[in-house]
Amino acid sequence: MLILIATLACLIVILMGLTFVSAGLHRRYQVKTTTKKRMLSFQIIGRRAVKDTRLILLKQHLSDAITQLIYGIRGASAGVQ
Repeated sequence: MLILIATLACLIVILMGLTFVSAGLHRRYQVKTTTKKRMLSFQIIGRRAVKDTRLILLKQHLSDAITQLIYGIRGASAGVQ
């Protein structure tokens, strides 16, 4: 039962990270030396976002992240037979 809870918590944190990346808010959590690409994983960004008290996300941000996740899963499973 604890493994299920831990897995669900991990998936929520990853989804939070994906939401922040799709909204473009992930830049506040990475170093200022690079701005062209994402340097942190979705999980690290999600963990930092959960701890942030200034967190403001719109419903549209979450919807975009879920759509992006679905397209990623479909694209990854397209090559599997």
